[in-house]
Amino acid sequence: DIQYFLIDGSVDFSKSDTKSKPCKTYVIENSLDGKEAAMHVESCDSLVRVNEVKFIVR
Repeated sequence: DIQYFLIDGSVDFSKSDTKSKPCKTYVIENSLDGKEAAMHVESCDSLVRVNEVKFIVR
């Protein structure tokens, strides 16, 4: 569930670009179906776009 991922996830600021224009980019990490995952999102003036979701293999 994307909403759960966004609300309960942690932003990895070292992988995010909070100064980019016109849209800031964020990497949010959380678990999805019991596996670690990272969601790449763009935050623009009027919308947030999910660009990618990857499972993290450690």
